[in-house]
Amino acid sequence: MNKIRELAEQAGFIDKGSNHTAYMNFNHEEFAELIVKECANWINDNVGLVDERARVDLLKHFGVSDTDWMQQAQQRAEQGEW
Repeated sequence: MNKIRELAEQAGFIDKGSNHTAYMNFNHEEFAELIVKECANWINDNVGLVDERARVDLLKHFGVSDTDWMQQAQQRAEQGEW
């Protein structure tokens, strides 16, 4: 299963062979937030701590909250780790 389909299913997409029923419980806003968070996590995992600020900026740009991680990042910034 590809990552987009996995995120779509987390947002309520159910493929039962009919396009009409597949989107019945689909939450488009949640799906968008999941994609943004996945991108932010990819930045964190693949770019490294040097660009944690890029992750934070991405989340802020799209208005997506990742409170626990954002608090940790802010603490690191205050401690001069960035």
